Amino acid sequence: MQEGKSNNYNELNYHSLFEQASDAIMVTDYEGNFTDVNSSLCKMFGYEKAELLQMNIEDLIEAEQLKADPIMFVLLAEGLHVFSNRNMLHKNGTIIEVEANVKKLDDNSVMAIARDVSELVKIKKQVVISEATFEGAFQYSAIGMAIVSITGEFIRVNKELCKITGYTEQEMVLLSFQQLTHKDDLDKDLNSLKLSLEGVINTFKMEKRYYHKNGSIIWIKLNVSLIRDSKQKPLYFISQIENISDRKKIEEELIEREKLLNIFIEHSPASIAMVDKDMNYLLTSKRWITDYNLGEQEVIGKSHYEVFPNLPQHWKEVHQRCMKGAIEQNEEDSFEREDGSTDWLQWEVRPWFKGSGEIGGIIMLTEVLTKRKKSEAELKKSKANLKTIFNTTDTAYLLIDTNLCIISYNNGAADFAARELSKEAKIGKHLSEYFLEDRSDRLTKVLNEVRQGKNISYETNFEQADGSQHWYFVQFFPISTPIEKDADGFMVSISNITERKKQENQINNQLGLLKEISFITSHELRHEYAKLYSMVDFLKDSEFINSQDKLMLSESLKTFDNLNATIYKINDKITFGQATKVNKYVSQEVVPEYVLLIDDDPTFNFINSRLLELEFAKDKILKVQCVDSAINLLKNDTKNDHYIIFLDLNMPNKNGWDFLEEYQLFEKKSPVIILTSSINPKDRERARKYDFVKKVISKPLNPELVKQITTLEIFK
Repeated sequence: MQEGKSNNYNELNYHSLFEQASDAIMVTDYEGNFTDVNSSLCKMFGYEKAELLQMNIEDLIEAEQLKADPIMFVLLAEGLHVFSNRNMLHKNGTIIEVEANVKKLDDNSVMAIARDVSELVKIKKQVVISEATFEGAFQYSAIGMAIVSITGEFIRVNKELCKITGYTEQEMVLLSFQQLTHKDDLDKDLNSLKLSLEGVINTFKMEKRYYHKNGSIIWIKLNVSLIRDSKQKPLYFISQIENISDRKKIEEELIEREKLLNIFIEHSPASIAMVDKDMNYLLTSKRWITDYNLGEQEVIGKSHYEVFPNLPQHWKEVHQRCMKGAIEQNEEDSFEREDGSTDWLQWEVRPWFKGSGEIGGIIMLTEVLTKRKKSEAELKKSKANLKTIFNTTDTAYLLIDTNLCIISYNNGAADFAARELSKEAKIGKHLSEYFLEDRSDRLTKVLNEVRQGKNISYETNFEQADGSQHWYFVQFFPISTPIEKDADGFMVSISNITERKKQENQINNQLGLLKEISFITSHELRHEYAKLYSMVDFLKDSEFINSQDKLMLSESLKTFDNLNATIYKINDKITFGQATKVNKYVSQEVVPEYVLLIDDDPTFNFINSRLLELEFAKDKILKVQCVDSAINLLKNDTKNDHYIIFLDLNMPNKNGWDFLEEYQLFEKKSPVIILTSSINPKDRERARKYDFVKKVISKPLNPELVKQITTLEIFK
């Protein structure tokens, strides 16, 4: 009896749990017929319990799925525990995706616990779709994308980022963003990374530079988001990278163009101002500041009407019309300044446009004509004065404009044109029409220099029928008023200087004669000086002279040196420094074997040979007193190129120049050193035509010069 009560109690508990279970529960026999269902199952499928108890489980399963995957009741009866997913049918015909847990209940029954997983499946599908969408967006995005670790290493990169950087995907995941980032941008990037990890910011954007694989610089726009887990722990960064190198290049070009525009306007020779629609200054040229006497005043940002408060109303109306698209100009206009003075202007006003095509303001281009107007008035006065001067002077005067056309001329110019050029002077003719053919190039060059504002003057001559010369002093100079420094025209003056040139020629002839007398006189004086000097110098070193006499002879040499210096000074003054010119000659590289002295003065030959014996054997020193003897000696000597020849220039009959003319015909030649008393620079210049003449030195020869022969120093 007690056992029956217990079974009833358990059965009641079972049914209570069965009915109240949130999961749908069904019991069928081994043929699939429902034997019991709970209310959750009825609710899931939309049937009443009584209806379901008249049905088979297969009535609720989608036919195609049931056919493909039938229920294995035989296996269930053997104790198989089955988990499966089924597409089951609601009473209204909709499909319910069910997850079923099926197992044997007893020998007659099978129990299945079913759960509606339609929403879960839907969510899973959405996740799959979302993941697929992300993967597609990641891999095939038009911009670079990367998943980056919180320490900066690339975890994943897409194809576009590889294309931007030049690296392969395999190479990129071995790198960090720190390695790719330009050193000047890295600190800013790392600071943003730090703020993200600290939770101060969630995302950040920046423009920075990457190093391309090939070493070039790439500009990128970076957009970074930090991804955290459910506990807000940082997981990784998602970075979007857009290549903006082309945009940056365009921006740099725009900045450069803006700078160039500013420079162009600021340094333009024209007077230019650019204002916005409120007439506030944006840019001005330096010429604008100077033309309108604005000094150090800072006008940028100020209103044009604030800078020029007294502008006439009609100009303001011009500005307003141009703000609407008009272009207006005036060749000659005037306005009165605050100080009462009047300025004359030529101006043009036109609108400037923004990139959108909208008018942004106006540009004013002006030229102040005040100075020109005053110059014109002054020039008129000058013309009247010049006309009077023109016709009362012997000098020929021409007034020409900036185009070099004749504006005016005087009687002297008309006479000059007729007398020397056989042409008639005419107003309006270009100056080049009066050029003689053989002087055209020179005059063209002169006129080009005159156009540049230079004063040009020169002397020129014209041959007359009788063979005489007429000389003229010609001047070109610009004409400007005290107000305006720029030339308004040019004046040409032509003065007859024939008489002066005749006097100059007479003076030059006299000076030339004086020079020749000076050279001849100095030669004669130096010849005797050199002879005395050599003799005293020779005696001074003689063993037969006592010390007191040697001292006296040394003092005598100093006196001779002073005499020689005085001769040089006199010649230097008379010849205007020509006597002291030094000529350089070709060097000698072989020490000569013999010495040949050619001098008509036996005293010099004796003294010089004794000096040469300091370095040469006596039998190696030969002396002759005339040119013919020297030529014959050299002709008959097979070693005629092993000499050093000391040659005097001034000798009777044949002189040193005659020797050089004959000697230059020799096939082999020895070096020649001219040893002369002459200090005439013409002699030194003449000697240069003979390449075998190595040097010209003044008498006397001395031991130091002799020593230099063997060391070749004398030839340097």
